[in-house]
Amino acid sequence: MKFKSLVFALTALLLSACSRLDGAANQPADVFVADGKGIIGGEAVEDDDPIASRTALLINLYHGSICTVSILNEEWLLTAAHCVVDVEPKGFHVAFTGSFYDYILGLHQEDVRLVENYFVHPAFVETIDKINEMVDKAKEEGRELTKEEVDSLTDWGDIALIRIQGKIPASKTPVALMDPATVLEKGQAVVLAGYGRTGTEWDEVGGELRKVTVTISEPAWGKTEVLLNNSGTGACYGDSGGPAYVYVGGEYRLFGVTSRGVGGSGCDHFSVYTNAVSYLNWIRHIIETN
Repeated sequence: MKFKSLVFALTALLLSACSRLDGAANQPADVFVADGKGIIGGEAVEDDDPIASRTALLINLYHGSICTVSILNEEWLLTAAHCVVDVEPKGFHVAFTGSFYDYILGLHQEDVRLVENYFVHPAFVETIDKINEMVDKAKEEGRELTKEEVDSLTDWGDIALIRIQGKIPASKTPVALMDPATVLEKGQAVVLAGYGRTGTEWDEVGGELRKVTVTISEPAWGKTEVLLNNSGTGACYGDSGGPAYVYVGGEYRLFGVTSRGVGGSGCDHFSVYTNAVSYLNWIRHIIETN
């Protein structure tokens, strides 16, 4: 399928848009790091943090952007659909160790993997088609599609599975998914992680894994999405595809995949997360049959 992607409305909303990383030298394939703000108000994830062993950096060599992925098992990763659509699998590298700067300097190459294939949920294709139809209709009316119109859409199906070539490094550990019986509540604390920028200033370029705690604004943003409070802290560009965790029984349990921002022009209002638990049957089917 050929997407018009990502139309202006999507580039304003989805959290993997890109601009050049100031000061970066020797960038392979002219790779760029995401624009805007990243995990804001958080802290760097230390190597011994459980989140570090369950998360990796997805580098798009064609479009020059980065996303964040979670490790499901030795071969499969979880991310957002908009991180991979319309790019061939060979256009991606996955760096399991270190920061983006480490990658561009050629460090930890033994922990870099190629992408064998990826699978986008059909609901996301339908969402893109719907938005493209909305764009065309707005043009016929002599206007541009507004962000508010796009914000009104829910249940995007913004989720994808990536199969890497080979296995994950021995230092990495698959993530534990949240029990489907767990009920998310408004105001509940959740932990986000991602490689995105840390702010809008020139020296806040990000590229390293960071985490932050935010709260749930609406646990049922549609049937398959969760709305998080992104006011002052939270996820933004470059954090797309990254995890949202609840802390249950002494360990992090993944439930969310970073999708997009709503409610404002930047990343300081609310962020929408795909509830991965809603797609467990699809996840299992793809892994078992591919």
